Amino acid sequence: AQAWSCPLCGRSSRKSTEHVLPTWLRRSWDPDVRMTIREQDRGDYVIKVWVCADCNNWMNSTFENTARDLLNGLRAGRRTVLSPVDQCRLADWMTKTILMLNLWSEFDRDQYLAPGDYLSFRDRIEHPSGTRIWLGSVEDADPAREAAVLQAVPALRENIVAPRSW
Repeated sequence: AQAWSCPLCGRSSRKSTEHVLPTWLRRSWDPDVRMTIREQDRGDYVIKVWVCADCNNWMNSTFENTARDLLNGLRAGRRTVLSPVDQCRLADWMTKTILMLNLWSEFDRDQYLAPGDYLSFRDRIEHPSGTRIWLGSVEDADPAREAAVLQAVPALRENIVAPRSW
């Protein structure tokens, strides 16, 4: 049998369960929100992956605890101007969440993420090469504002264009 090592730090130590979408976030959703994977209803959004206890604690203190109030405010629809510090806080939290989701066995893994990306993120909070995180909101039907947002959103793959409206 192959020894287990943490995907973030590479150490062989005690396994810990990381909830990809934190319990505090899931509890704030409408109870009727459900997860569908490959056209199968999976119920609640409980997605767990294995990391070591040290990395799990590090992610909680570095990302979850620092982004919680900000995320709850945004989720509640509080009008917010994001400072550069808050933008970084959200980008780091989102990157951590996507990296953890990529470890989930039922997720279509990103072929461009390498084990070294996890180690660099853990050591230096260095986002994987090519990472782009877009945050924004269009709150009215102002055509000029909507057009500006659409121009700012890049096509993700060849032959894919941004939607005509949000």
